Amino acid sequence: MRWFRRQDDETGQAPVSSAQADLVAAFLQLDQRLSSIAEDADASEALHPDATLRQDFAPLREHCYRVVEEYLELTNRENAHPVDETAFARCSDDIHQAIESLDDFRRRHVGRLETARRELADVPRAAQAARTAADAELGAAVALPEPARSYRSVTRAAEAVDAARVELDAARHPSDVRGATSRLESAATALRTATAAAPTLSEAARRALASVRTRLSAAQTRAAGMPEAYSALLREFSEPCSVDLAGHDRSAAERMAAGERLIARAAALVPGDPDAALDAITEARSELGVADDLVDSVTDRLNELRAVRADPDGPAGRTRFQIRDAQLLAVSRGQVAQWGSVLDAQQDRVDRAGAALQGRHPDYWAYLTELNRISAFVADVVDKMRARR
Repeated sequence: MRWFRRQDDETGQAPVSSAQADLVAAFLQLDQRLSSIAEDADASEALHPDATLRQDFAPLREHCYRVVEEYLELTNRENAHPVDETAFARCSDDIHQAIESLDDFRRRHVGRLETARRELADVPRAAQAARTAADAELGAAVALPEPARSYRSVTRAAEAVDAARVELDAARHPSDVRGATSRLESAATALRTATAAAPTLSEAARRALASVRTRLSAAQTRAAGMPEAYSALLREFSEPCSVDLAGHDRSAAERMAAGERLIARAAALVPGDPDAALDAITEARSELGVADDLVDSVTDRLNELRAVRADPDGPAGRTRFQIRDAQLLAVSRGQVAQWGSVLDAQQDRVDRAGAALQGRHPDYWAYLTELNRISAFVADVVDKMRARR
């Protein structure tokens, strides 16, 4: 064609055809579109990795790269020798189709892409704000008077801020920077809390010490009645009803002794190291809690066994009522075929449990244990029936 060969009198270059001009414009549009969307997609992948978006964009990006290669190959050939205008038209069509695919991708993921772009742009600002806030909290901690400034809660919180700051400064990838920023913010918040609590920490430890001493006294009072309760169990009921409780009185005493030692340690630590004192108090509370549970296990067992001895049919009646409710649910939901025989079998289990109450000292605990198992089984069946649509 003449416009590929005729030299322009002024420039000495072949004049550009409309097809070539359209192709160049389309290529520039594709390049701009691909760069913009790829930047947003990469930001989304960096901040919120998502397999769906990644799998959707990866083949599209590769296709666009092939179209770019097609364009570059065509323009290189045209520089060497004339190229038929239809080749430019085909390449232009491919470019426009790629642009349409990119636009479609953006429409489908516009919310995620725009959010990622905003968040990525905000990463440096948020990181710097976190550094500034951390520096302020470190300064406030340093300004504390002694001994508050040297309390373990303050020094450890300050060390955590320093470590988080180093991590943030070393981060390069946007997702790493964002994660490190969040950790620095959390560390700074923890330091602020520790700094605010430090001036009154000794007083808080003294109040906690008084409270745990009161709890120790109450636990010792309750434990004093434990031997009598255990003796009543052995006198009034068969051995199997309490065999699992043997040694609970000794264990409870050991736990209370451990709690008492921890309380004494806390009292010595309060003036100089209230953090350690509070730790010891927490441990003491844990020991006393275990001791309370051991005491309750004996007294509660005695009360339960006396109640069932006074009314053996009461627990069985409550279990039968639960089974009947479950049977009605099976009927109302049309699940009798699946659960009817299963629930009928639970009635038989109740009968067998009651029949086992024989002799002068029946095993009431085995009776209650079996009824509890039946109740739990029926509750599970009810959950399954309700879950089925």
